[in-house]
Amino acid sequence: MLPDPEASRQSRILVIDDDVIIRRLVREALQAEGFTVQEAADGEEGLALFTRQKPDVVLLDVVMPKRDGFTTCAAMRQVEGGAGVPIIMMTGLEDVDSIRQGYEAGATDFVTKPIKWPILGQRIRYMLRAGKAMEDLKRNEERYRVLFNSGNDVICVYQLPQGDQPGRFIEANTVAVQKLGYSREELQALTPSDFISARTRAQLDRLTDMVLRDRHGVVELDVMTKHQQIIPFEINAHLFELSGRQTVLAIARDISERKRAEESLRKSEMENRRLLEQFRTLFDGIPDPLMVLTPELKILWANRGAARAIKGRAADMVGKSCHEVWHHRAAPCDDCHAIRSLRSGKTETGHMPTADGRIWGMRTFPIKDEMGRVSNVIELAHDITEKIRLQTETIRAGHLAALGELAAGVAHEINNPINGIINYAQILANKAAEQSPERDISLRIIRESDRVATIVRNLLSFA
Repeated sequence: MLPDPEASRQSRILVIDDDVIIRRLVREALQAEGFTVQEAADGEEGLALFTRQKPDVVLLDVVMPKRDGFTTCAAMRQVEGGAGVPIIMMTGLEDVDSIRQGYEAGATDFVTKPIKWPILGQRIRYMLRAGKAMEDLKRNEERYRVLFNSGNDVICVYQLPQGDQPGRFIEANTVAVQKLGYSREELQALTPSDFISARTRAQLDRLTDMVLRDRHGVVELDVMTKHQQIIPFEINAHLFELSGRQTVLAIARDISERKRAEESLRKSEMENRRLLEQFRTLFDGIPDPLMVLTPELKILWANRGAARAIKGRAADMVGKSCHEVWHHRAAPCDDCHAIRSLRSGKTETGHMPTADGRIWGMRTFPIKDEMGRVSNVIELAHDITEKIRLQTETIRAGHLAALGELAAGVAHEINNPINGIINYAQILANKAAEQSPERDISLRIIRESDRVATIVRNLLSFA
């Protein structure tokens, strides 16, 4: 970095001349102005001092032995850090070719001999200020270049068309060169419309309208590279003036990944809708009532079987609680299987009677989120009224069969003894005299025994 030109005592001046008188006069004039002066008697010595000391300004004679001023100046410009040091060549030559040769060698300025000593110090101060300004400009330009080229987005600067002058690119960053496949020189010969596909050309016109109206605009464009590859970009453009021309700073972000993600999401949504429609068709094809419930027991979705079961519409069930739909009550059922499933995270079963006399077999299945928490439950109902009736009849028939077996056993056990009693009573009656008490008792025993036998025969018929 060059020193502050006002702090001249810190500025070092290297004087290179083979004339000792000239060197002395220069040293005295510059020291009087507060500069530090170093001297060299020829180009070789001067180049060595320049390389070691890195002076702030060089006063260099043109005609010298060993190495003249032109070759010395050219060599100094090749030294690291020497490109920005002001080099003033001192010459008595006034021909244009010598001056041209000096500038080609890298000279900053010329002074002719005889030198006007009072002006020399002011001239050097001017060179120091100009050198500092140039260095600041270069530093700012380098900072701008770093910022311009350090991003991941394409950055281009182009002029809008004006009259018969086309709107060409005037600057592009490294990413633009890499993405578009053109060199900076090639880009500067092209216009923005040279990159836009026919499909999105109207978008470029829309962008131009927006920046002219609002000084800013954002659009998506398909850009064609040098190798005929189409890349989708999001263009963020800002309008400003440069040298009297309306100019656009365009920052273009490659949205290929975003477009692929959007396309993948679109396909995924289509597939999900297709699967949802298939599942809806499948679930609607199930004759039994099927519902999806929230943790608050609100119905998220119900199939046609559920609508038929309540003699209503599935759409009217959505948003209502299951106990409201099934039982017309405000509170959940006692020992609700859906609540059990929400709490346990497992499949739960149970029976549910309704006011119309039907009995439903209920099963609830938990739906879990990615954290393993139950987010909803699926409730599936099946009308088991007939099944329960058949089960009841089967049990009753079993009871009757058991009773018949019991009756048959009892009748069998009674039948043999009663026959014996009848036979023995008949023997007694046959031996007893007519009209005797013994005969009368025997006949009574036979009559009562016949009644018991009749009852036993009836039991056997029931069995």
